[in-house]
Amino acid sequence: MTELGATSFWYWDVGAFIFSGGDTALSVSGKHYKTAEKVIAENDVITVDLSPQVGNVWGDFARTIIIEDGKVIPSTDRIKNKEWKNGLLAEEKLHGELMNFASPETTFEELYFYMNDRLKT
Repeated sequence: MTELGATSFWYWDVGAFIFSGGDTALSVSGKHYKTAEKVIAENDVITVDLSPQVGNVWGDFARTIIIEDGKVIPSTDRIKNKEWKNGLLAEEKLHGELMNFASPETTFEELYFYMNDRLKT
């Protein structure tokens, strides 16, 4: 990221959080994050969360990568593991709800209550 212009990393100076397997369900403060010493499995879930900063501008980019039979699965509809597929479909639906609701005028409070309602539903 520094080669592409990042001058620092806004979240505890950690450029990338990377989790796999059961660790993808963890919520870890950057203050305590350590990269795991593990090998990615033939069937695995990987999350990557980046926090580049350029001056006073903070970036945030996160992705979930599904590995099945040793290969990256390029689209949700091709995932065989039902739990992983259903989780990503739910995430996609919630993201669509957020994008349809939010506007530059939406307050954080409005977004919070709207998305919590969507989660409950």
